Amino acid sequence: MFSPRKALNAGWQKQRRHQNSKQQIFGGVPIPKVMVDGGAAINFLPHRMLSKMGRTEKDLIPTRLTVTNFAGGITKTYGILDLDVIVGSKKLKIAFFVVDTTSTTYNALLGRDWIHQSLCVPSTLHQQLALWNKEGYMEIVEVDPWPFLPSAMCFKARYYHDDLGPFTFLGVN
Repeated sequence: MFSPRKALNAGWQKQRRHQNSKQQIFGGVPIPKVMVDGGAAINFLPHRMLSKMGRTEKDLIPTRLTVTNFAGGITKTYGILDLDVIVGSKKLKIAFFVVDTTSTTYNALLGRDWIHQSLCVPSTLHQQLALWNKEGYMEIVEVDPWPFLPSAMCFKARYYHDDLGPFTFLGVN
């Protein structure tokens, strides 16, 4: 079996590519628009996804934990949901904190917990996940290069310049 270092040194010829991996399998249900975020300490699932997965709050492991979102706000968790998650050819049992959020455009978030368990190297630049499988080979999982609507990638900034006065900058990624 190769370690990640040996697999890299052995070259890219032993890769397997999954071209059609825009949906990951969570608890037997294909889920589109899953975000992989190395800045998130936990894995979380929006509460709205429970019914889409055929689950209820009775399936959750109770907890009194709260989580802090990226804006610094505190959110109460409904509980923890254990799911078998399949990404590429890798299947792992992952614990998700179920939270009530309406502001996300994604259906699940895989954080550092999943990244480390799965030996994943996510690349935001290439929109790919590099995983090491049981045989010790690197597996490249292609993800959706445009997961969000163009309107979600717009921004507006207002500046003031001493010579020009106030002006507005509109940007589109």
